[in-house]
Amino acid sequence: RRSALEMKVKVYLNEETVKTLLARKNVDYTWFAEKIGSSPTFVRRLVNGFARPGPKIRKKIVAAFSGSSLRSGRLKWDDLFTTVAVGTGGADDV
Repeated sequence: RRSALEMKVKVYLNEETVKTLLARKNVDYTWFAEKIGSSPTFVRRLVNGFARPGPKIRKKIVAAFSGSSLRSGRLKWDDLFTTVAVGTGGADDV
């Protein structure tokens, strides 16, 4: 078995949470793109799951929504992102 440190994961933006937060702020993808230093096209790809945010972009996304909250309370990293474990194709991947 692989340890947790050796496991690879893919990180995706949580579409439902981000769309809800943008609606509550009454802003659009252009605002969000400016906040994270990207283009509206890339933001659209992130939100729809066709692109994944790298570590630098994830930090900027967290900063863009800092101070925001959801019905469940204070916004957490796990509210913004979804992780998917990725197999390496080795014998341990069954």
